[in-house]
Amino acid sequence: MTGPHDGTPGEVPEDLTDPDERRVRDLLADLGSGGAHAPGPVPADVAARLDAALDPALDAALDAGPAASGTPASSGADATVTPLQGRRPRRRAGLLAAAAAVVVLVGGGALVLGRGDPLGGAGGSSQSSADSSGSSRSDAGSEAGSDGGSTGGSSEQPEAARGGVPDLGADTLRRDVRRLVDADRSTLRGAGPDTGLDQTGCAAPDRPGRARAVTLDGTPAVLLVRTLPDGTTAAQVWSCEGDRVLAGTRFRAAAPRP
Repeated sequence: MTGPHDGTPGEVPEDLTDPDERRVRDLLADLGSGGAHAPGPVPADVAARLDAALDPALDAALDAGPAASGTPASSGADATVTPLQGRRPRRRAGLLAAAAAVVVLVGGGALVLGRGDPLGGAGGSSQSSADSSGSSRSDAGSEAGSDGGSTGGSSEQPEAARGGVPDLGADTLRRDVRRLVDADRSTLRGAGPDTGLDQTGCAAPDRPGRARAVTLDGTPAVLLVRTLPDGTTAAQVWSCEGDRVLAGTRFRAAAPRP
């Protein structure tokens, strides 16, 4: 056991100072009431159990006297016995208070009493760390979700889709059309009605090929795709009215997957 005042191992504290004793008692009473009541004495049953548990160790420490701390013993029966008996109640009171604090802290697990540390500081720090950790985990999860969503979308469609209509860029037209052809080959190269034109109200140009509604840098347009005899894919972006070509590109499409 370490003395609370000088830190000497094995020394039993002679007494608590009045401010220390009041502080310990106030803390015990406040912990017992959850902080809702004014400080009061330690409950009688708790004090009785602590007294019974500490009596053997306390008696052994007191009977050892000055020899336990390395101080030469005084000669004479009165010089040895009387001071120890006089100090017994005060030492017992100090140990009871300290033991009660240990019992309460072990049971609650929320507060740590230490020299020079503010009471409740450890609990507050733990709570703050937990909140910070929870917040960090939440932020990391949100960022991961956002990254995953954007990555998944870009691998399937060129740029962003506006209400299901692909958005092509004039500066990235070849890449955007290639991705669109690879992702939607059956629609662009197969037979059937024009794709998405009813949704945008654009007119398909009177040209051979497969028409599909798109936007070019945000402006409604029509993408016309056809395969040339040499296997090259030709793509043209027409105005929504179908009267002029806004942009065009050619490339070799990837071989169809089996």
